[in-house]
Amino acid sequence: ALVVLFIEHAGFGITYQVTSSMQKGFYWLEPINNIKRDDTVVFYPPHNISKFLLKKHWIPDDGLLMKKVFAIPGDYVCKKNNYIWINQKKVAKVYRYYDSKKLLPSEKFCLVLSKNQYLLMSTKVKRSFDGRYFGPVDRSEIIGKGDKI
Repeated sequence: ALVVLFIEHAGFGITYQVTSSMQKGFYWLEPINNIKRDDTVVFYPPHNISKFLLKKHWIPDDGLLMKKVFAIPGDYVCKKNNYIWINQKKVAKVYRYYDSKKLLPSEKFCLVLSKNQYLLMSTKVKRSFDGRYFGPVDRSEIIGKGDKI
């Protein structure tokens, strides 16, 4: 029990990915010092979005999401013409509805990511709820890196 407590206190752990937006299964979580493009990270979405996700039961009670890092500090990201663009390249479609006539949240953004901002998404499932709908996430909301076990 002491070993488990020490491991958790040091920022390590195990989580299970239940939605199909990322590969389902167990992931080893570890503290992350240097976030790179294509890393899989676990994070808290923006507070106003968390309320929406919890109400729809789209995230577990702990409020955490798991996505890939698509854009890093210095990248130009823009949501325009129903797509996400990263450094002038069209990356993913943005949908307006999650069910007939039920609107998805829609944060507008076009910016160069600051030193602490990341755009987190998953294109494994074309309708994944991710950074397309809530925009960049601050580094302080990213709690760790996930590696599939």
